[in-house]
Amino acid sequence: SAMTIMDYSGHIVGVVGGVGKKTESRSLNRASQTPQQPGSTMKPIGVYALAREKNKINYSTVIEDSPVKNYDGPGKSGPRNANGKYNGDVTVQYALETSLNTIPVKVLNQIGFENSYKFLTEKLHAKSLNEIDINASSLALGGCQHGITTTESAAAYAIFGNQGKYYEPTTFYKIEDAEGNVIVEY
Repeated sequence: SAMTIMDYSGHIVGVVGGVGKKTESRSLNRASQTPQQPGSTMKPIGVYALAREKNKINYSTVIEDSPVKNYDGPGKSGPRNANGKYNGDVTVQYALETSLNTIPVKVLNQIGFENSYKFLTEKLHAKSLNEIDINASSLALGGCQHGITTTESAAAYAIFGNQGKYYEPTTFYKIEDAEGNVIVEY
């Protein structure tokens, strides 16, 4: 079990890196050291945020919810939505609310796989991703090779509450010496 809670300034205010009684110091912290596949939580940060920044979409943009040709190789269409159905024309807002799978893949095709990967790794500092993840399954649907940590996810999602500004996660605000002089300040 893992969880990271962060304010909009990058300060980690709560973290859970495991469950049960603590039996050792400096042991594995699943929140910051164990990437997991993010699944649908990747859609807003891997696709929609960059597409919105590039003015490719807005909440009322209409896109057809239908299979994407050659999604999983030549002649193979997909992805399937969780309910196995396609809805025809839908707004991006509806696709986000209902976590449709086809729409983020179509939007990813518009913004480009490399652009999405660079956005995640360079701007949102998703350090757990690697070049093997430059594909629709990873970038649009969260089926990454290793995934991302809850700390990386919390920092990435904070951009939605602070007008797009990214803050590097930190567990300290400042360090002072014995006389109260500030040595390091975040």
